[in-house]
Amino acid sequence: MKNKGRIRIIALLCCGMLMGSVIPFHADSALPAGYIPIATEQELLAVQQQLDGNYMLTQDITLSEAFSPLAPDEDMPFTGVLDGAGHVISGLRIEVQGSGTMQAGLLGYNAGTVTGLSLEQVVITAEGTDAYANAVTYAGGIAARNAGIIEKCSVSGRIAAQSRSFKAIAGSIAGENTGEISRCAAFAGVSATGAEEAIAGGICGWNQNCVSNSFNTQTVEALGSAVNGMLYSGGIAGKNGLAGDGTLQNCYNRGNTLAHGASPAQAGGIAGSNLAEIRNCYYDQEKAASAVGGSDEQTGALTDQQLQNSASFAGFDFTAVWAMRDYPILRDVRQMSNIIVGDVDTNGIVETADVLLLLHVLNGNTSFRPTLEAADLSGDGRLSIADAVFLLQQLAGM
Repeated sequence: MKNKGRIRIIALLCCGMLMGSVIPFHADSALPAGYIPIATEQELLAVQQQLDGNYMLTQDITLSEAFSPLAPDEDMPFTGVLDGAGHVISGLRIEVQGSGTMQAGLLGYNAGTVTGLSLEQVVITAEGTDAYANAVTYAGGIAARNAGIIEKCSVSGRIAAQSRSFKAIAGSIAGENTGEISRCAAFAGVSATGAEEAIAGGICGWNQNCVSNSFNTQTVEALGSAVNGMLYSGGIAGKNGLAGDGTLQNCYNRGNTLAHGASPAQAGGIAGSNLAEIRNCYYDQEKAASAVGGSDEQTGALTDQQLQNSASFAGFDFTAVWAMRDYPILRDVRQMSNIIVGDVDTNGIVETADVLLLLHVLNGNTSFRPTLEAADLSGDGRLSIADAVFLLQQLAGM
């Protein structure tokens, strides 16, 4: 595949300091006073019964069943604290479908604080099925919509939003962000398919406040078939800003950004569209033609070799926030493998050859064994013909 003033002041301030941050805890910390421990799938589900509570994971959790979003919408938001304490929730599978506004994520609507949490091997899909005026479909790993604080989190797997009637918004960390996202890492493939508008971003689909000190490694794709619609794909945010409000700062992207279909399309290494401010953000110039879709702006364009040199990242704090490995990583965030969902042959590109290789694997014609994270697109924990069908549909833009 080929690479195709009030709130403003607040947004600027939030990138300098994360207001309302909770004290960071680590996996070996004692449970703070007033916090409710979470050690099992059942205890995680019980968060829905007290959405204003303070919670802390005390061990890693592997989910065995399909999951419904906690705090499903803005009428029932999460307003407490969810502290992952460096732990992992793996195997999160969420599928929401229906008419009206659809929201899929660990949290449907976050107005509280999520910190120190990693989600591994997620499969999150949201589909708006019926013609419904102004019905938006949102999908995000930590939250479908974030109006609170998300910090020191990471997500791997696959995130997808589709609207058959209106607008789809998807991002690895959050679909829509009107709050604050800081020190987050995205290792999830993201796609948004919209009848009128599709917005896909590596960190968040549409940013209307502040995203800082975060990075994306995977492919971000916006798809659509409407002639008069619009497609936006960005390595950090699909769209940045609403009436000038929105800041992206100290971020970088190594993933492909793609936007294609009958609709006019904009793809950028940092943002598909920018109506606000971008500062100290960088992207792989081999993966995107410009920093912002629909423009010739190439500020922050780096070669792969430059991306592996800390001197290339002006504005990054490599003492307290970032560390340099092969590429910059976040000190307080769990690192994951850079597996691309659908990249069966692990060559860094999702293409027809991956479908053919998967079919050979299923037929026993090769000794090659892909990882489940790369090839299990259906999310059922095994390799089957359904995975090949999912991958073929993804490539066809269905």
